[in-house]
Amino acid sequence: MQTSLLRIFSGWIVLSYLAALALPLPAAAAGKPDWVERVRPDDGTYKYYVGRSSEPDDRKAFNEAYEDAAEAAMKENYGALLEVSIQTYDDGSKVIPTRRVTTKIPKALINDFEIVSQHRDGKTLYVLYRYKIATIEQEKARIAAGKPLEEEKAFTTSKGSSSQKGGLEVITTPDDISISIDSEPWGKTPLKIERKLSPGVHTLLLDHPDYLTVYEQVIINPNQVTKVTKTLSRAKGTIRIDTTPVRGTQIFVDGNLIGSSPIDHQILSGIPVGIKATHPEAEEASTKASVTKDDIKPVTLTLSLKPSSISVYSEPTGATVYLNNAQIGVTPLVKKSAEAHKTLYVTLAKDGYQNASRSVSLKGGEDEVINIELQKIPQVAIEKKDPSLSPKKNADGKDQGIVNPWVLGIGFDISGSAFKDIDATLLGGYLAGEKRYGPVGLELRYSFFLGHSRSDESSVEDKDEISGNQLTVGLPVHPFGGWFYIKLEFGFFTGEASHYTDGTPRVKQEYDIKTIMYGLAIGLTPNNGSGLNIGFGMRKYNSTDEIEGDLDYTCFIGGGLAF
Repeated sequence: MQTSLLRIFSGWIVLSYLAALALPLPAAAAGKPDWVERVRPDDGTYKYYVGRSSEPDDRKAFNEAYEDAAEAAMKENYGALLEVSIQTYDDGSKVIPTRRVTTKIPKALINDFEIVSQHRDGKTLYVLYRYKIATIEQEKARIAAGKPLEEEKAFTTSKGSSSQKGGLEVITTPDDISISIDSEPWGKTPLKIERKLSPGVHTLLLDHPDYLTVYEQVIINPNQVTKVTKTLSRAKGTIRIDTTPVRGTQIFVDGNLIGSSPIDHQILSGIPVGIKATHPEAEEASTKASVTKDDIKPVTLTLSLKPSSISVYSEPTGATVYLNNAQIGVTPLVKKSAEAHKTLYVTLAKDGYQNASRSVSLKGGEDEVINIELQKIPQVAIEKKDPSLSPKKNADGKDQGIVNPWVLGIGFDISGSAFKDIDATLLGGYLAGEKRYGPVGLELRYSFFLGHSRSDESSVEDKDEISGNQLTVGLPVHPFGGWFYIKLEFGFFTGEASHYTDGTPRVKQEYDIKTIMYGLAIGLTPNNGSGLNIGFGMRKYNSTDEIEGDLDYTCFIGGGLAF
């Protein structure tokens, strides 16, 4: 019966220890709390006890602190003591001892023993517990009435017949722990083996998916049953927490803030925890998760973004508002619902005024206000403007605006030397077409080049020459929704070149060139109607098997028409 009572006492130790592990351990405070130096007095509902430990490992420290406080509570209220005994086995050459701790007069059960606070000061951990006075009185009444704590456990028993062999009784908290002796499985706890184990030292292994594996040496004596009582500690696993569509959310596990997403956090295996994510831009999201021993489990919380909106004002008023090319109203437009965490393009169109565009990206719950001053189109331009360039009309007669124009361009293209062995400037013409999609576009350009040596000292016969055709794909970006652009270029050049080598006699070398080029350019192009099409940039021509490519600077100038 004493062994059964000890198991109960040990079980409450481990449950309180597991609860302690779920609480985050704070950094050392600037000063000790009052209860560290002076135990908090009874308040009529609870008694308070302080446990101490100098163990640096948090897990062991909480266990020792609990045992320290629980022992004080037991002595004060019930008078329970601990007894330490030493078991030995003599194999003829040496005596092997093992240490067993049992409870002497284990009459009381500690229940409702709760952690209130904790504080680490250097190497020492202090934990404040509270013990409900009503629970203490109930336990005293049970002891006085002589009521038992629990029924005896139902052992699984395996018996042998040899009086020269010994046995083993294994009790664990919790039950149902797998047992192996010398790597041979014997069943699950509680287990009693009689007269089946050879005398001597044996290795006992206790294992469970949610608890730390325990290895221990036990000594078996002939015709005796060795008793082993163990309280297993919960193992840990990892939850890998992420959030969508926003990251950087505050993550709480069982009400304790652990950091911002994405984050990994260890929890006790087999015990579900509550996970909550909060963010100023979204509604709170929560879920539950559990892990097995040494598991890494991904958990993704999907947050609902708070409603966001835009308000659009113009001077003058009455401009048609387009959001990503869809008409949404007329200025002044107040708090129109808009999607957050997405690039939005706002365009205003009004007769007699130039179209104006803005890009915006909203946060969840944000109310964005856009103010735009429209610029008048010069009167001469209005009179001469091609009717096809006028803003289109909807069925209700409202202005739809030119949102995604076509732009055609023609002009001259001048570049430096494209290949290191050819001292010839590229001079030619180009014909280009671009299709706009809001602030981005796609351009196709054809260029024809002729070039010759720039040296005045060369004779007509000795000049370097180059000619060719180039097809270029451009990806222009109009960050301000207007004339200015930044453009990436990728193209294919095919042509012929000739070069006179240095030395005597001079030898003429001829090349057939087929290679690719890439570059970057900035410039201006019409946004609506006609205007200049000019730009400056750099181009890099790749080397071929016969000739080495070079980096050259280029400029082009011409005219363009947007419609």
